[in-house]
Amino acid sequence: MSDEALSIYCDLPMDVVPRMSELPSTFAAMTTFISNAALPDGDSAFTLHGDLPDRLEAIRERLDHWWSSLDTEAQQYLIQNRNNELDGTHKAAVMSAGDGRAEGLVVSVVQDTNTGAFRLPPVVDVYVEMVSR
Repeated sequence: MSDEALSIYCDLPMDVVPRMSELPSTFAAMTTFISNAALPDGDSAFTLHGDLPDRLEAIRERLDHWWSSLDTEAQQYLIQNRNNELDGTHKAAVMSAGDGRAEGLVVSVVQDTNTGAFRLPPVVDVYVEMVSR
């Protein structure tokens, strides 16, 4: 694990990192978040162990590519509605965040059969929260 891989994640908001540990996927299940010494502003620091820094970087690169492929209107809709149910017409845009590989980033949504509404999947939710800041 290189120091460069760790430095990439210094920009993650500290309240997002613990939420990522709750994601139901193998990369989170194999990860230990260790709180280190407090930062100057009083927040805790986290050290990412194992292959998580590389896996998170690959996921972030995929999500960065996905985000840049969305038009501004779709980006704004996802940001403004990230904590609510989304209209079913945005399902394809959200689903395109995945890379279609079983070992890659798998994105799925649970959609209401009556209204078509759905919520952002956890990894997309965390990413949209991050880009909204």
